[in-house]
Amino acid sequence: MNFQQMIQQAVERNGGDVKAAENFDNVTRLDRFTTDLTLKDGVVTLNDMQGQSPVLALTGEGMLNLADQTCDTQFDIRVVGGWNGESK
Repeated sequence: MNFQQMIQQAVERNGGDVKAAENFDNVTRLDRFTTDLTLKDGVVTLNDMQGQSPVLALTGEGMLNLADQTCDTQFDIRVVGGWNGESK
């Protein structure tokens, strides 16, 4: 998922004075990513996720169940660059 693109397109659709960058990558690129990771009984737990790039900062937590092939994650994302237009 491209978090920055999804947020900027949502703001643009809702009448914000922002033009989303034409970036159609289906990924969020981070320069730095850290997390506290544990693996127990086929479940990966991700605590204190933190990521940063020139255009966004994120924090979050989640789990990956390897046996069931399921994922449940939560992210708090702040777009810090890449806006074309008003940056409020």
